[in-house]
This record gives sequence, C-alpha cells and structure tokens, in this order.
Amino acid sequence: MSFRCNKFGTAWFISHERKYARALKIAVKDLTEPNMKPQACRIHLISQKKTGILNNFKTFARYTIHLRVAISVLLAHLFLSSSASTPTVWTGPQLTFSKGNGVDPAQAANQDRITTNVWITRGASQGIYNAKTETGFTHTFSPADTEWANGTTANYNSLPYTDWNSWAKGVNAGPPSTVGVNAVVHLKTDNIYIDIRFLSWDASGTGGGFSYTRSTPQRRQISLLQ
Repeated sequence: MSFRCNKFGTAWFISHERKYARALKIAVKDLTEPNMKPQACRIHLISQKKTGILNNFKTFARYTIHLRVAISVLLAHLFLSSSASTPTVWTGPQLTFSKGNGVDPAQAANQDRITTNVWITRGASQGIYNAKTETGFTHTFSPADTEWANGTTANYNSLPYTDWNSWAKGVNAGPPSTVGVNAVVHLKTDNIYIDIRFLSWDASGTGGGFSYTRSTPQRRQISLLQ
C-alpha cells in the first residue's frame, strides 16, 4: 500500500486489495518530515481497479463534452447553410434609388445598400459596382456578388443570368438601353431575387449618375383583433 498527502490536506491510500473507496478523517503525524506538525487529513482508500474506472469515466466525460460541442457547431453550420441556400424573392413595395452626377460614391447616401453584402453605386463613368467589396468598376465582374437577367421574378428560377457588364452590353445594347427594361438581379450570397428597372443612365462619361426602381422585402401583415 502506498501513501500520498497533497497540499489540500488530503491523504490518499492506494490499495491493491480493497474493492471500494471510502473516506475517513484522522490525525496524521510526521508523514514526510521528522518535525511535521500533526494535521487533519482526509483519507481515501481507493482500489486500483476503482482508480482505473474513475479515470476511464473522466476520459469518457471529456470526450462526450467535445462531441456535444462538435455536434452543436455542425448543426449551426447546417442551419445557416440551408437558410442561405433557400431562395428568397422580394415582392414588397418598390423603392427608387438615385445617384446624382459628380457625387462621391464612397458616401453611404450615394449607395443603395440593399443588404449587408451588396451596396450598389457608380463612379464618374463606366458601370456600377458593389461598394461593400469593391472600390471601382471591373468589367465582366462588377457589381461583385450579383448576377443579372431580363425578365421578372415571376420566372426567376428559369432566367439566364450573367454578370452586369455582359447583361448591359451583350443581352442589351448598352447601359443606356437598359432604361425601362424589366430585369432581375440575384444577390448570390444572400440568395435573394429582386425585380429591378433602370430609370436613367448618364452616358456623358463625366457624371456617373443613374437611377432605378427595385422591389423590397415583403412586409409582414399584422392583423388587429377588435
């Protein structure tokens, strides 16, 4: 039988014969040094087999906690992924956005912040871009995180989408010719489909003004019981 007394005043006896653990409170004298003062210690008589079972239980409990955390993270990821992958069609009231000629596109007032991921604006010339992730227009790419098609959201899932540049100059004859055309913009990360129609487009190359009207999220209807 071996003996150990820890700093908390707990004396541990590891027994090879005893089958079960029990605790006693006794006075233990001169345990490790000749001049040690008497002290009250709690004695745990623990069998070697019991110690092994206890260690195995602690290991099992630790891995169980890790497994629960991993499952929680996985479920959260699946929930967010499924939410993002479900298409949303905005059919709410129309909103008109307008950016004037010569104004600063970096200012929030001159950006259509449709969602937290897409902020539409335009510089003094060229096409529109996403100010959330871009500082200027890039051909066949801008506005980042969007794709465009002629049509309406009534047929959003069957429209041939492309980047804005290809839509404006390929599907249509150029940005000015998109004025009055019913179109759909798909916000890819948000997976939102929006009806949009350009109302004006400055083609002078020095102004950068444009305007459009677009759909918004459908408002929730609240019924009041009388």
